[in-house]
Amino acid sequence: MAKKLDQKEIVSFEELLMSNVIEQEALVNLLEKKGMVTKAELLEEIKKIKNKRALRKLEIMPTVQELRVRYQPTNIKYLLLAESPPESQPHEFRFFYNPENENKDYFFRSVMQVIFPDFKALYRKGDKGKLLERFKEEGFFMIDAVDTPINNMPEKERNQQIASEINARVAEIQKLISKQTPIFLIKKNIFSIFHPVLKEMGFNVCHDEILPFPSTGQQERFKHKFKELLGKLGFEPKARKGEP
Repeated sequence: MAKKLDQKEIVSFEELLMSNVIEQEALVNLLEKKGMVTKAELLEEIKKIKNKRALRKLEIMPTVQELRVRYQPTNIKYLLLAESPPESQPHEFRFFYNPENENKDYFFRSVMQVIFPDFKALYRKGDKGKLLERFKEEGFFMIDAVDTPINNMPEKERNQQIASEINARVAEIQKLISKQTPIFLIKKNIFSIFHPVLKEMGFNVCHDEILPFPSTGQQERFKHKFKELLGKLGFEPKARKGEP
């Protein structure tokens, strides 16, 4: 039989944490007094280790393509083409199809609010994967013009990068969908670059005006136009009772 611990012998997590902090501080003070290391040097080394750990975590996370394929419908009914995944910090991987990331997820939220009217009522932190599955079930699929983040580049450099990869992206679109499948070009530069090319090839770009990217105050404008376009295509937003 296991021996019952004396309550006086039980140490709380807070006490253990404080003890660890005191021991580390005492060690740093001793090393500094002996001239072996300074606090500034120690802080710099801690920062390096944190960054290494964060990068290691980022390296083992699924890639953009792996996540996108996970949520690719067997039969794509609607194709969304955006610019690129946003720039990420070492501790997070911001991407429309990353179910673990919900930080500054303006694009994801705006799209889901249009397609699923129950989004605001039912969505809770941690539900992103469920909504992505519903997105997939409805036949929606999203790809980017460029799979590496370019959102922080100057506009000219962004457009040059997109133009350099346009042939590869058009080839991907040809493999993914038929020419009857509706395509939504999201963001001004994506519309300007891809609209004439895809139209010339006979693809069904379902709008002849810019569909803004839903951030920096453009969320409501995007949702209004996206909803209007889907309505013209005969899509009926679907709501569920209970879980997202």
